[in-house]
Amino acid sequence: MKNWDFTDFFTFDYKKSSDSFKVIINIDNRANIYKMLKERGFGFLKYRNNLLYYRKIDGIYNFITLKDFEYFFLRDYLEKELLFKSKIFKAKDFEKLFNEIISKKIRLVKNDNLFKYFLYKIPNEKDLHEINLKFDFQYKIDHENKKFIDFFGKNEFKKVLDLKSDISKGNIIYYKNFKSKEYIIFNKFGNQYDGWLTKFNKEADVGNTLPVFIKCLKLNFDLKNDYYLFKDYLK
Repeated sequence: MKNWDFTDFFTFDYKKSSDSFKVIINIDNRANIYKMLKERGFGFLKYRNNLLYYRKIDGIYNFITLKDFEYFFLRDYLEKELLFKSKIFKAKDFEKLFNEIISKKIRLVKNDNLFKYFLYKIPNEKDLHEINLKFDFQYKIDHENKKFIDFFGKNEFKKVLDLKSDISKGNIIYYKNFKSKEYIIFNKFGNQYDGWLTKFNKEADVGNTLPVFIKCLKLNFDLKNDYYLFKDYLK
């Protein structure tokens, strides 16, 4: 990242016989503001005919408003960071700058052509996937369902229509025999999967009779956070 200072972002017109100044943001200053914001992960993109403003931190999109760009620049960056690094500005100078910006209603960030030039991003496939998970409910449901189907395939689960076991009657259940007559079973309930430990006298009974024993291990199973509950049964 570049070592910025206040004169990169503002042009100061000092009044004669006074330490007061007029603040000007010329095209080079504004370009530097946008360059700095881009360094800090700010940008915007077009998604299904809508503009989405964001700040990307540690690879994760955080969707924000245009006003958040300006707030970050003035409050978080200039006041809380650059002021302490500046070789030319002191606290009293910043107070004058801040008052000038507020009193004159100076726009620090505008959705102008320069903003578009420096901060517009064309999303790639990975970006679109993350954005779809955030804004497209059906996409997220389909994605989560595919992860479970892949999980069942990887761990050699079998599937059967539940006719009489009452775990998920009339629906497909996924099961795996892990010890003698004991089975781990997953059923889909709405948009979630529930996990059970069960016992049947024989494999042909799974889905066709009531289980001899059943215990709920986890409703609304999360493959990432709840896997530890089942890993010993999948060996």
